[in-house]
Amino acid sequence: MQSNANEEQIAKWVNAIQMDAQFVWTPAALNTIPVTKTDPRIPTALMLCYLRRQVPISVEWQQRFVELMTAALKSGHAATGIINRKPVWFYILQHRWTQLYPLLQLPPQPILAGAIQLA
Repeated sequence: MQSNANEEQIAKWVNAIQMDAQFVWTPAALNTIPVTKTDPRIPTALMLCYLRRQVPISVEWQQRFVELMTAALKSGHAATGIINRKPVWFYILQHRWTQLYPLLQLPPQPILAGAIQLA
């Protein structure tokens, strides 16, 4: 019963950010992130919003992005979703969001291509 409620909350959150990127500025964006176990949909949707520049890049947006991603990762969401054949954690490393590093669950050995591209 609880997992169905979480599934619905996750689907609503992802749908809200896809329908209107300005959702990230609302208190509901932060307050409605449900607790889950390794669901990648919220971090993936958030990263996709960032990469597509749906919200104009600014210091405030970067701070809000880190705040939302931190809340999602602490709630059990995983940064393993795939965008353009790369996992979300790859983009976190690439953009050097060092605040998020401790929350990432990286594979035991990073892939060689990723290490080369990040170098």
